[in-house]
Amino acid sequence: TEFSGWGDITVNVTVSQPPILLWMNINSGAASTPSRSVILTNYCQGGPTQYMASESPSFSGAAWLTYSAGPAFTLSSNTGNKTVYFKVKNATAESAMMMDSIQYSPPVPLTVNAPPITNSISAPQEEDWYAFTVSATGVYTVVAPRVTLSDACYVVVFGPNSYTATIIPTLTQ
Repeated sequence: TEFSGWGDITVNVTVSQPPILLWMNINSGAASTPSRSVILTNYCQGGPTQYMASESPSFSGAAWLTYSAGPAFTLSSNTGNKTVYFKVKNATAESAMMMDSIQYSPPVPLTVNAPPITNSISAPQEEDWYAFTVSATGVYTVVAPRVTLSDACYVVVFGPNSYTATIIPTLTQ
């Protein structure tokens, strides 16, 4: 472009920063979850406006959604270890991808005073989840066997209305 004559030329330049995804975790870094619905807590700089999350590193089938620092995400239905990939973008650019993993173990339904049900815990830090059904208030026994005296075994029961009771272990031989 040529300009002739005298005068000032004003050029407005807007500089925008690309978003930087500093960290992301599933359910505040929990090792496992009994629910397919999780929260992807993340921290970004650079003003992200949208995010994308997927269990696929190629993000196939995922769509850009309005950015949130804690969006909900639904895990696929098969049990096991789940890895969620996450990235953000703004009008300038897209961030690098980050990922986190969580073990999805849906609760095994149990009825008190019914035959025993056994799940299989095969990896360190793995958890099995159980949903108890009782017909009346009372005292119930939950047996969580240990392989050896040094094996750690923790049992926590979540009741109706989110009441929680930790079961005190009793060593039997």
